[in-house]
Amino acid sequence: MPNHPHINSGASPTESVDMDDLDDNTELVVAGSAPTDQSDEELDRAEPRLRLELLSTIFAANPVQLKDFEPPSECYQYLDQTADIFSKYLYYTVFHVKVWISFDANENVFFDGARSAACGKLQLPERVYKSLASVDPTFLKLQQVCLEIGTPFRTLAVVDLTVVEDGPDGATVRAECEMAREHADKHRLNKYIQYCCRWIEHIGLVHGVDGIALEDLADFASLFRRDREAHPGRDDDWEEPVYGGGEWTGVEKPRSFTRYMWS
Repeated sequence: MPNHPHINSGASPTESVDMDDLDDNTELVVAGSAPTDQSDEELDRAEPRLRLELLSTIFAANPVQLKDFEPPSECYQYLDQTADIFSKYLYYTVFHVKVWISFDANENVFFDGARSAACGKLQLPERVYKSLASVDPTFLKLQQVCLEIGTPFRTLAVVDLTVVEDGPDGATVRAECEMAREHADKHRLNKYIQYCCRWIEHIGLVHGVDGIALEDLADFASLFRRDREAHPGRDDDWEEPVYGGGEWTGVEKPRSFTRYMWS
């Protein structure tokens, strides 16, 4: 599982950090920079295959916030390799996206109703969402996504999504979570997010073929809004994820996950 030191500092890996919060051993990676020895001149001199290998290393070393998604500058610099470079960018880059969860970390309780209206959704500007939605889903196939689960004020946990090729029906998704250190003792939250990870793996890739499509991410995000109205009069499974948080009307999935939890 990738290491996520930023979840204990409250900052995303591609966002600025208050310098007073850092100690002498903290390493900084500036958004958009490449912690490699390759210079622009080396990329220019490299033959096409080697250039793709160098760029793959650069992309893998630099996480990107999905809200800042755009083709890398090299797509415009090496026009004869635009499609291949963009494909490598999608394959090797780890994309981060925030998802609010309907959980009050101070009170250690879930909530619903109007307060949860913004939860269970990808926190993306409408312009960015529409731009991503316009990309051919057979081409926009993300391989690694980090869901930053939390509130507008803090990250409570991260869920790493990785596309793996060993599923019985082809590519599928592995979901692993890591709790922020200060919230690791919140067992209700921990249990719920673990449930969500199992749900995600059960749902798999519905819209994407060889990678995670934007619609798949929206489906996964919907699990983190727990709406009591999803099961009127049934409070026994209040801490169980419901596909779509009670509102999603996408593909049909079982409404209760208990029987899959220990299968």
